[in-house]
Amino acid sequence: MAFDRNGTLLIDSESGVRRVDKATRIISTLAVDFGISYGLIVEPSGNLLVSSDGYAAILRFTPVSI
Repeated sequence: MAFDRNGTLLIDSESGVRRVDKATRIISTLAVDFGISYGLIVEPSGNLLVSSDGYAAILRFTPVSI
């Protein structure tokens, strides 16, 4: 789990990355089908980095795509 710079909760799970809106508490899906996530972090620039075993890589999502 991690928080972005706006306070939005980001959760990694076996089925993808979820976003929990701070104001509405609505859960939405950001990304799916990249395998099991082994962790995520939000960089100071706002980019979300997710480790993926499906692609054997670290995936980057920009604030615009989040």
